[in-house]
Amino acid sequence: MSNWRERVKSVLQRQNMRQSDLADLLGVANPTVSVWLKGKTKLSEETIAKIQYQIAVALNVNPDFIMYGEGSVVAAAAPGRTVPLLKNTDIVHWVLSGVAVEKTEWIYCPVDCSTKTFCFEVQGSAMDSCGQPYAATYPDKSLAFIDPHQPAELGKVCLFRDKTAILGIFEGQNDQLILLFNNPRFPAIPVLMENYIGRSLGCFVPQK
Repeated sequence: MSNWRERVKSVLQRQNMRQSDLADLLGVANPTVSVWLKGKTKLSEETIAKIQYQIAVALNVNPDFIMYGEGSVVAAAAPGRTVPLLKNTDIVHWVLSGVAVEKTEWIYCPVDCSTKTFCFEVQGSAMDSCGQPYAATYPDKSLAFIDPHQPAELGKVCLFRDKTAILGIFEGQNDQLILLFNNPRFPAIPVLMENYIGRSLGCFVPQK
């Protein structure tokens, strides 16, 4: 195979996938993938390298094979995957469709997770440790990884939707389902199971 575009097409054929399937995985429009693979539009080397890497991750194949035609097609085993970094307004759309909006940033989730896992930026101090040794803390501006395929579990940090996405510790109290928060200034709130989005896999604080 003479170039990376042909290698991508061969992997798609091998995995019985169409270009539209790849577009869905990448969160871009089908014509965008078509333009990339036809090679009729001039792109910078940096842009091409980013596209090649994103495609390799989406198809779970060895990036060196896509980029250089070297090594095995199969990617080395890894527990995680890249997931979209979503705005609150885009979370429900992603959970229902599995398609990210245009220009969504993708971030690597380092733990085993489903294809519906996503990441979002925590807003506010409700889940801050406030100096206490809590097992799970989510400071303001930290990035929380949420897996909708994980069932809600009492005592675990879960995400529910109300007017916005709300992250808290899922508990039952007096025959009512509630979310508790690390920060004592935030009172518990009742939740409904139909508003459950997913369970947290953890978080990290981006480096400044």
